[in-house]
Amino acid sequence: MLRVDCPAWVIDRFKREAKEYFPKECFAYLYGQLDAYCVTIEGLWFPEGLKQNCAENMVLIEPHWSTEAREVAKEHDAVLVADIHSHPWPSKYLAGGNPPDHSQSQADIDRRMNDWWKLSGICLIKETKTGKLRSSVRFWGPTIPLDVHINSTQTTQRHLNDDDFE
Repeated sequence: MLRVDCPAWVIDRFKREAKEYFPKECFAYLYGQLDAYCVTIEGLWFPEGLKQNCAENMVLIEPHWSTEAREVAKEHDAVLVADIHSHPWPSKYLAGGNPPDHSQSQADIDRRMNDWWKLSGICLIKETKTGKLRSSVRFWGPTIPLDVHINSTQTTQRHLNDDDFE
């Protein structure tokens, strides 16, 4: 099991910022130390120009942000170890069939394929009926990219065909 040590102030700072961005998503990079058994988060960095790149269901991540985040980490004698972003849930969506959770979307996972070894944090921001914002954070471990080779047998093809699930 991989241990993650994160100071409470990092989580609290991100939650405060994410609530300020609500109902739009918010994003930050996390830096710290890592070894084979533990990731130690030491700080966070919000990219400049972030606000203009945030929408209700996505953050447009600029290519130069990760380079800048690595430079910030280096200034702190650290390395880039994770990113974190919010999933805002306005109260009008809470009555739907799928309750909000900390799940990563396919876009969240695909975005990290170049840095697949990094952790990912999801900060769920739920708006109550009274307008209060409640928040919680969950971290996800590295998502290892797979090189999948599909056999050309009928059975394998049938189970992977989207048409079978309609």
